[in-house]
Amino acid sequence: MTDQDNQQRRIGRPEAPVDPDAGPVAAFAASLRALRDQAGSPTYRSLAHRSGVSSSALSEAARGRRLPTWPTVEAFVRACGQDPGPWRERWQRVADDVGAPSAARSAEHQPPIAEEDARPVPS
Repeated sequence: MTDQDNQQRRIGRPEAPVDPDAGPVAAFAASLRALRDQAGSPTYRSLAHRSGVSSSALSEAARGRRLPTWPTVEAFVRACGQDPGPWRERWQRVADDVGAPSAARSAEHQPPIAEEDARPVPS
């Protein structure tokens, strides 16, 4: 195997391009990809190892087809060595733009626990 073959094996399959002008979700995904590039372009497998989130979820977050959940974004950003704080507001703006539930709103809309469900289960 040549050095070029080894390099191609390490790189893996190239990602499909994301058009940041295709909407807020695509623009957000493009910014996640830029963050990953700034971190040295680690593989999604490496990011998964660092974050505890699956490589497929991290890859999907940067694909730009749908808005990832906040916990996925937070893990992605931390795995790239950055503070997720500034990303929270960016993610929330996109969630508001596309009508996705925010983390806070989804917690508010959880149905109350029925009294019979709240009782301890006998052992």
